Amino acid sequence: MLHLFGYDVFPQHVNQALFDPIAGFVAVGVGPLNYDSKFVEIGPPDPNLKGDMLFLALRMKLRGPPLHIAHPREMHLFNEFLKEHPRPSAKGWEDLAKLFKEKSDYLTIFPKLPSMLSNYYNKWKVIQELVMIKDSVKTDYYGLLKKFGQPSGESKNSAAEFQKNASDRQLLEPIDDLGETVAQAAIATVPPNPMPLPPLVAPA
Repeated sequence: MLHLFGYDVFPQHVNQALFDPIAGFVAVGVGPLNYDSKFVEIGPPDPNLKGDMLFLALRMKLRGPPLHIAHPREMHLFNEFLKEHPRPSAKGWEDLAKLFKEKSDYLTIFPKLPSMLSNYYNKWKVIQELVMIKDSVKTDYYGLLKKFGQPSGESKNSAAEFQKNASDRQLLEPIDDLGETVAQAAIATVPPNPMPLPPLVAPA
């Protein structure tokens, strides 16, 4: 409460800062969530965890935090699974998440949630398609992409350049009837200036 000279200024106001905090309650930041025990191990942090990983595990109250695929050993485990399951379903992602939990050493392999694996697969599939396109193109793949990525001002329009050259040739070719070029004939037929300018007078 806020008191001035012994009077309660805001009798209906409750100062939240005066409340005693709830032990272990995380109001802001990383906190414990309702993770399925099929994919993560609930309990004290693993002894191998240090620094930020240890902080996450303590906050989540897990042996190790579920992280996205990053380590080469995790990528290898993911690729081997796809060799046997080219088109994984929701059940397949759950089975793979269980496998990650089983293989987790909290150094190179961490637990995964099915949603993490599904999102990683969507990105992985796009990369694989680009690799297949690269292998199917016989010309320089990156040079071709660079050429397509040039601004329109830097690329030459062959058709427009040919048309311009043809037009220039027509202007310079002689006309049989007149015996002179079209350009010369056009200059000769220009009417005189109807308003000639007087000669400049030098100042005295």
